[in-house]
Amino acid sequence: MEGMIKMWSIVNLKKLLIYSFMIVVGCPFAIQAQSNSDSNAFNSINEFVRGFYDWYVPKARADNPDPAWEIVLKSKKKLLSPQLAQALKEDLDAQAEFPGDIVGIDFDPFLNTQDPVKRYTIGNIAQEGKNYQIEIKGDRVGIKNKRPDLIAEVAKKDGSYVFVNFHYSKNQDLLTILARLKSKRKNIKK
Repeated sequence: MEGMIKMWSIVNLKKLLIYSFMIVVGCPFAIQAQSNSDSNAFNSINEFVRGFYDWYVPKARADNPDPAWEIVLKSKKKLLSPQLAQALKEDLDAQAEFPGDIVGIDFDPFLNTQDPVKRYTIGNIAQEGKNYQIEIKGDRVGIKNKRPDLIAEVAKKDGSYVFVNFHYSKNQDLLTILARLKSKRKNIKK
C-alpha cells in the first residue's frame, strides 16, 4: 500500500511539474498574442478613422449649401451605427420642416465646429468596454492643442467599424444633444 502511495505521488508530482512548465512557457505567448491582437485592432481603427477624416474634411471645408454631414448620411451611412444615422436623419428632416429656424444641431457633429480647419489628426485610442474612443484634434496654425476637439466612439459591427457617438467637452455627446433637441421640437408648433 505504501508503495502505491509513493508511486501515485510521483505520478502527480510529474503531472504538476509538466502543467507548471506549460503555464510558465505558454503564458508569455498567450499575452503576446493578445498584445498583437490589440495592436492590430488599434491599427485598423486608426485606418478607419483616418480614412473617414481624410475623405470628410475637404467636404466640410467646401462651400456647400447644405451641411457637410448630410453627405455622410447620403453616401457613407454605413459608417454610422443605425442609432446614430437615424438620430442625425431625424435632426436633418426637422431642420427642413422649419427652414427659417434653428431646430437642429448648428455645428458640424464630426468636427465639433462651425469653422473646420484644413487637417485633423488622430490622437490616443482607448478601449472602453467593447467600444473604442479616439481623440480627434484640429491642427490650427500656431496653436498647440492639448485637448482633443472631440472624441469619436467606434464599435465593430459585422466585421467593420462604425461610428456610434461623438463626445465633446463638458460631458456632452452627439446622441444626447440630438435627443434633447428632438424633445424640444415636440413643443414647437408649425
